Amino acid sequence: QAFDAVPAELWGERVAAAGDVLQETTGAWGMFAASSDGRVLSYSESRGSRLAWFERSGSETPIAGPRGEFTQIQLSPDGSKAAVVMPDRHSGNRDICLVTFADGGLTRLTSHPTHDWFPVWSPDGTEIIFVSDPDGRVSFYGTSTTGASAETRVFLAPSTGSIFPTDWSDDSRMLAGE
Repeated sequence: QAFDAVPAELWGERVAAAGDVLQETTGAWGMFAASSDGRVLSYSESRGSRLAWFERSGSETPIAGPRGEFTQIQLSPDGSKAAVVMPDRHSGNRDICLVTFADGGLTRLTSHPTHDWFPVWSPDGTEIIFVSDPDGRVSFYGTSTTGASAETRVFLAPSTGSIFPTDWSDDSRMLAGE
């Protein structure tokens, strides 16, 4: 719909120019731009990305499964799965999901009413540590990758800053963070 900046008014008929534009409701932003004359529109669709294996030669092997807004992809120790961070399309909150490469299955692992991100696999692949902030302070939580146990807080960051897990020691005793 045309917009006249001086009186700050819309005029003319509304016309759908694109569908399924990538947006985040909590941040109130959308991935689009229009030229000043209104003749060019650029946008990203929210169908999201797809996962694929890439050889050093550059050849690509797609991974079966859904498209999504995958970020912070972390491979399991045995390479059969990945933990990915995906935003919920309705709330905008980030959750951690597991993608199984054999069948492309996607399973939501977390569902806090706030953001969950920075997943790190345990050395044996049975647990994931991640960050969440349900009470306003960054905390590390742990959960089973099979859904066998509830999410448990394992570390509360100091109130003066944030810290994020980056790796888990082979003996499972220590977490590295930054």
